[in-house]
Amino acid sequence: MIKKLNNKITRDPARLSLSLLPRNRSAPDSARLSLPLIPRNRSAPDSARLSLPLIPRNRSGLSPVITTVLLIALVIVIISIIFLWFRGMVEEGVTKFGKNIKLVCDDVNFEASYSAGTISIANTGNVPIFRVSLQMTTGGNYQTKDITEFSGGSSWPTNGLNQGGTFSGTIDVGSAEKIIVSPILIGTSAKGKKTFICGGQYGQELAV
Repeated sequence: MIKKLNNKITRDPARLSLSLLPRNRSAPDSARLSLPLIPRNRSAPDSARLSLPLIPRNRSGLSPVITTVLLIALVIVIISIIFLWFRGMVEEGVTKFGKNIKLVCDDVNFEASYSAGTISIANTGNVPIFRVSLQMTTGGNYQTKDITEFSGGSSWPTNGLNQGGTFSGTIDVGSAEKIIVSPILIGTSAKGKKTFICGGQYGQELAV
């Protein structure tokens, strides 16, 4: 029997060398250590995470600064609305000829002229003109005065210019480049008589 075994070894030494290797066994520790360590399904270490660019995440909500600015803007809008409403109520409180005095401005007609320091005004309409307001513009600045504030305006009629009434007086406008003449009406309110300036489109511009 020993002889037969020896014959097998001498006949097939390759098979013998292969048969001596372990089958279906894991590699020894030394072999495992010689293999490159490749992480599987593991998160990157802290050093790798720090090397990545920081990408901001989408976060909802507003910063305190933006919130404060929005609140201030909202307060300003509310105050403006209240102011306009209050001014409208005050204007509606003044009437003339049984209607809002602002509507009466549409019926005012007058003529105005200025020459050599003298201003002339004539009421060509049916609405009495209580006084006139003069807006003098110099460069980008302007100043507004009542006709009675000028020395030459002292002769203005106390009750104003009725239909067909005229006025002429000397006024000092300084270095003003132009004058805007606006009629002033007087109406009735809950507190008594009240004046109202028909400004804007109702005024007449005069060159100086």
